[in-house]
This record gives sequence, structure tokens and C-alpha cells, in this order.
Amino acid sequence: MQGNVEFPFTLSEHTHLQRLVIYALVFSTECNGDKASDHHSVFYSALPAITQLTKTAPFLRHVVLRIHCDLLEVESLLRLDWTPLVGLADLPTCPRINLRISGRGSKTLCAFSHCEILTVFAGHDGLMGLVKRRLLDIKPEMKGIETLDDVRW
Repeated sequence: MQGNVEFPFTLSEHTHLQRLVIYALVFSTECNGDKASDHHSVFYSALPAITQLTKTAPFLRHVVLRIHCDLLEVESLLRLDWTPLVGLADLPTCPRINLRISGRGSKTLCAFSHCEILTVFAGHDGLMGLVKRRLLDIKPEMKGIETLDDVRW
């Protein structure tokens, strides 16, 4: 189950916007029902809204998504719905996407390592397809540091 947000505006009027940087939080909560079988996680993600917003910017060439995740464990990244982001590849002018991920597991209270994040994402065919097509770059988020890849188009 996913809880999502919506933006009450578009970027269609910003015809000179070529680069967009978005900071977002992705988190999950554990919900317990009366029975053990009722136990489930609810994920809160702005990815669908961010993707929809990106589609409204006709001249956008570069998107930097700086996402901080507060999830049970790093493997929970695969339980998020990444299909809206993967769907950007279907646009006639798909922007280059730099995905910068940071996070920690609420189970271990340890930060996710870059190696853990890449290992988990290696199991997602859609995201790896974007990487192979050079439309997506996945790196760890380094607070306060903008890498050369983030500013280069």
C-alpha cells in the first residue's frame, strides 16, 4: 500500500526551465491488525507526484532527485513504486535523472551504504533499464555536496 501526495501546480509555464532539483522524503510505517496476517507496511512517497510534475515541464533536460528514505530496512526500497519514474523513459524528451539516495533502517538504525542501495536496485529491471540507457544515475546522497554529474547536462 502506498500513500501519495499531489502538487497543486504545474511547470508548463516555465518554458526555460531545463534543470530541476527536488528534495523528498520517503518513509514507511508498520500497521498491525488484529491478526498476524493483517500486519503490513504503508509507504509514503512523492515519486508519483514528482514524476507527474516533471512531465509538465516541456523543456526539462535534467532532474536531480535527492531522496532521503526512512524505511524498515534497505530491501524496502524495492517495495516502493518506482514505475512512475521508469515511465519517464516513455516521454519523447526524457530528462536525464540523477537519483541521490540516503537513508537509514529503522530496524538497525544504521545508514544505508551505497553498496547496499546499488545491490537492492540491481534487482529492479525498470531502474536498471534506465541506467543502461544512460537516463538514470544512482549515487548516494552526500549532504551539502553537489557532484559534477549533478550540474553537468
